[in-house]
Amino acid sequence: MKKFLVVLTSMLMIAVAFLLSGCQDSTLSKKQISNSLPDEVLNFVTNAPFSKQTDADKFSVSGEIEKRNTDEDTDTVYYVLTLQNEYYQIIRYLKLYYTYYEDGGWRLDR
Repeated sequence: MKKFLVVLTSMLMIAVAFLLSGCQDSTLSKKQISNSLPDEVLNFVTNAPFSKQTDADKFSVSGEIEKRNTDEDTDTVYYVLTLQNEYYQIIRYLKLYYTYYEDGGWRLDR
């Protein structure tokens, strides 16, 4: 009986390991989305109304996921990007398209 329990436990552990190893990253976190934004996006937003020497580097950046639609290998994220300093607050609404690739995981397409 003891041998049967050991074998059964081992088989269950192997089955769980197979299930977990076959799973892809379910979705990107808010931090991963923020880190995946190209520098061109932040440079465009901060440099548009300001000179490069004055306020562009003094912004605090935050973002929120407004809504999202995730399928098996695509993720559409409606993202609210907020940049602010002591004088200004800039809010930009972004629609981000991610695709899941077997080699590399989630990638920002556009």
